[in-house]
Amino acid sequence: MKRIFAMSLLLAFAIPATAYEVELKKDLNGMKVTADATGGPMAKLVINNGDKVSAHCRVEFITGRGAPAVRVSSIKPGKRAILTAQVAEGTSKLRVNAVCKPPKAKGDSPAS
Repeated sequence: MKRIFAMSLLLAFAIPATAYEVELKKDLNGMKVTADATGGPMAKLVINNGDKVSAHCRVEFITGRGAPAVRVSSIKPGKRAILTAQVAEGTSKLRVNAVCKPPKAKGDSPAS
C-alpha cells in the first residue's frame, strides 16, 4: 500500500502542469462567426463560419514570452478552421486575439 501511494505521488509531480488561463478577445465585425479557444501544450482556436460569405481571420496567440504566434485563415461559408500554436511550459496566461472580416468588395478603394 505504501508503495502504491509513493508511486502515485511521484507520478503526480512528474506530469507537467499545462493548466493556464485562456483569455479570448474576438472582433468579428458583425459576421456570423463563432470562436472557441482551449489551452494545453498546443493551444487551439476553432473558428466556425456561419455566414454567407468567406471570413478572413487573423489570430494572435500571446503568451507574454517573445513575439506572438500569428495565424491567418480564410474560411469559406459553412466551414470551420482549427488554428494552433505551441505554448511554452510555465505559461500562466494565454491571450488569444481573433479578428475576422468579410472579403473586401471589388469596387472598394483605399481611403485618401
